[in-house]
Amino acid sequence: MVYENMEVQAKDRLAKMITERDNTHKEIFAEFLKQYQQRPVTHS
Repeated sequence: MVYENMEVQAKDRLAKMITERDNTHKEIFAEFLKQYQQRPVTHS
């Protein structure tokens, strides 16, 4: 019973970490897009 509870907590923590990481990636990507769109794009 105690072990199961620990496992659930570990999974929750892992899920939280993954969510935070994904949010960080989204922020970085959004920032990158902003920078990219400000540049004049020349198609050769």
